[in-house]
Amino acid sequence: VILRHGGTIDKYMGDCVMAFWGAPAQTSNHAHQAVLAALDMVDALAEINQVQQRLGLPDVQVGIGINTGMMCVGDMGSDIRRSYTAVGDAVNLAARLQELSKTYSVAILVSANTMSQASAFVWQEVDKVRVHGKTQVLSIYTPMVSQHHADSVNQKYAKDELKQWQLALRAYRLQEWDTSNQYLQELIAINPSNMMYAFYLRRIALLRLQSLDLSWDGTSDFS
Repeated sequence: VILRHGGTIDKYMGDCVMAFWGAPAQTSNHAHQAVLAALDMVDALAEINQVQQRLGLPDVQVGIGINTGMMCVGDMGSDIRRSYTAVGDAVNLAARLQELSKTYSVAILVSANTMSQASAFVWQEVDKVRVHGKTQVLSIYTPMVSQHHADSVNQKYAKDELKQWQLALRAYRLQEWDTSNQYLQELIAINPSNMMYAFYLRRIALLRLQSLDLSWDGTSDFS
């Protein structure tokens, strides 16, 4: 899937595959292609899991982190051992997002930089976070649907769901727990497959037990 969308497979690390776009061949729509690849990987996984189920084996889950930014790409290492790879802060953030995808129960998590350069998708804001190694607050997103993956009817339903989610997230950040809870319950009825809604219900239950000051804006600290 990665190769079909013009990506470069960098390396395998245990059960992780690292890939990047834009090198060695330049790709003008690299962010768009990376998100398309992620969506197609999720679709391919669904087919794999059908086989798993027929064999009586557990489903395979995936978490994908995507970031867009400047990085150093080329042959790294020494005369003894070298490899063609990408390094830099932008690479590190993609790794952090991949780790957080499990926390939020979403298959794909991207940075604001990627979201802004892949406008063909309907994007759902997931949270505002501080990640390890960074002090600034980052907005993170997940793709809901794209022209590539859905017809106009499904896109409309996605946008209606997104409006409801934005109301739930706004109430959450204002510490209006009951209001946010109500919206989240409605969202679960609309789309029970989106496990992020249940995650926020659990988070609100924990936050109710804490004393939060008025400066709290909903930012999640993972630093």
